[in-house]
Amino acid sequence: MSELSNLPYLASAALGHAPLAIVYVVGVIVAIATWSRHPRRSGLAAGGLALLLVIQIATFLWQLYLPALYAHLQDAAGLGTWVTVFSLATALLSVVAWVLVLMALFARERGGSAAGGPNPPQDVPGNPYHRPPAV
Repeated sequence: MSELSNLPYLASAALGHAPLAIVYVVGVIVAIATWSRHPRRSGLAAGGLALLLVIQIATFLWQLYLPALYAHLQDAAGLGTWVTVFSLATALLSVVAWVLVLMALFARERGGSAAGGPNPPQDVPGNPYHRPPAV
């Protein structure tokens, strides 16, 4: 029986990836739900989290495929090359995804502040950014 058909192996691999996958799915749902309030930030967050979810699923599938790949190659050096290529690809994609998430955190909406609300009026005396007119 191969490891791919081994239910405990499949379950342990799935349990290892499920928590982050759930967080990413919930994050994408929240980003889509708040799209109307701040579309730019929600779009960046949804894109970054969706990419992280794709990476998580790809890593899970890769983990399931590794035993079969090793059996096919019968060479640790060949397997090492594949693992290195996969690791570099997922690392680069993760960087892109996290840049999108960070951009979503700190992006300004057009016509609004970084916090997502409208810019405070500058001529209100109670505003900490109020500057009295020059004399």
